[in-house]
Amino acid sequence: GGASVQTVFSAFACDAGAANQPPVFVTSPHSRSTAVETEIRCWAGGACRIPLHARDFAMDASGVASGDVSDDVVRIEPLVLGAALGKGAAGALRHLQGGECEGRGGVSCLFT
Repeated sequence: GGASVQTVFSAFACDAGAANQPPVFVTSPHSRSTAVETEIRCWAGGACRIPLHARDFAMDASGVASGDVSDDVVRIEPLVLGAALGKGAAGALRHLQGGECEGRGGVSCLFT
């Protein structure tokens, strides 16, 4: 049978500095665990819903993540290469509570 594959990956722009690190994907909205699923299978003809959760942890004075959530803006944006090349979008990304996929310290969104 045929197959359709879509790759979702992350890239972060960070401010320069000694006490900074990028946000990380986590397993649920309030989780600290980065053991996220790296492969999700959806069946042809069925709905495919992929929850994405990212959090930004503050750094302490020594440059180690403190475990506290930062107050920085975290945003997940879709980049669908086919759409960028004029071949149509393959999915949508929305905040779990509606609107853009953006929040302070963390964000939870649904890719469909």
